[in-house]
Amino acid sequence: MYRLLILLLLIFIDSNAQHSITKDSLLIPVKKDLSETEFKKAVEAYVEMTKSETYIQYKKGLRIISTNLRLLDEVERKAYIDIDQSDKSQLEKWLKDNIKSTKFNSVNEGIDIIYGTFKLFKKLYWENEELYTSMRRANREQLRVIIAPERRTVYDVMDDSLKLEE
Repeated sequence: MYRLLILLLLIFIDSNAQHSITKDSLLIPVKKDLSETEFKKAVEAYVEMTKSETYIQYKKGLRIISTNLRLLDEVERKAYIDIDQSDKSQLEKWLKDNIKSTKFNSVNEGIDIIYGTFKLFKKLYWENEELYTSMRRANREQLRVIIAPERRTVYDVMDDSLKLEE
């Protein structure tokens, strides 16, 4: 009876362990919300990151990709989103199947730009790992403020006389 109880316990523990593993659970657990000091540091780090050459080249790559994929229909767009951009063979297959729906001049050009932009993002992440960890910990309002340089709208840059009265 004792052995049966131990066996059932081990089966229960094993089955629960398999269901509880997610991508997030593989990350180091962190406390939520940033302190005021951490928050200010993250805001400054984000602004500094946006001035880096890696960031500038990454954003340029995203714009080129966006421009070249603008003609995709909904099915093609979903298929593109589903591919692993770190896998050149998946990129090549997708581009061969969809090159006519893009503005890329060739499959190789598409691979070079998409994969190159993916590599720039990896580099950007590792250059700013502490910032990205802070962003993961930030609450929604803190994150909104941290990434504010990305979220500028026409209302942020237009002359005050053009804004609607509230």
